[in-house]
Amino acid sequence: LHQQADANASTLDAAQAALHAAVAAIPEFHQLASGLKIYGRTKSPFSTLKKLLRLGDTSKGGRSRSEVYDLIGLRAVVIPRSDLSSPTEAEEAAIKACYLVEQAAHALWSPVEGRSKDYIEAPKPNGYQSLHSTVALSDSGDVGAAAATPAPAASSTSSIDRDTCTLE
Repeated sequence: LHQQADANASTLDAAQAALHAAVAAIPEFHQLASGLKIYGRTKSPFSTLKKLLRLGDTSKGGRSRSEVYDLIGLRAVVIPRSDLSSPTEAEEAAIKACYLVEQAAHALWSPVEGRSKDYIEAPKPNGYQSLHSTVALSDSGDVGAAAATPAPAASSTSSIDRDTCTLE
């Protein structure tokens, strides 16, 4: 697991750079949002082992090695434009930008069938909105998780983290 974690770290760096470059090449993105921040994380060997040890008890989240999809995670934070006429307009533009980020990720890497969720179109009961995708990062079957979450448009009293759309 430690060797896999080291390999995942370099894969994560390359994936972050590739997604940033792909989104930067989309002219429409720059019309909809003022920027993009991409964060990444690798699943720790301890967390991976815990998930594997629950094997056989799917009610507790147990998985086989081939079913551990979130060894690498990306979060792309879309920063809404502050120069639009209203917070609602900025939020709608940021949501469109989130879908462009997801399209860029799907153009770079193959989505894993049945592992995408659109919580923007159908928000969770608590109001959580997000796009989630699992993608194959390489031909060898390495997988990573991705999601996109819209939040209210920027206001003078809001923090930057609250005023974003996130692809994780």
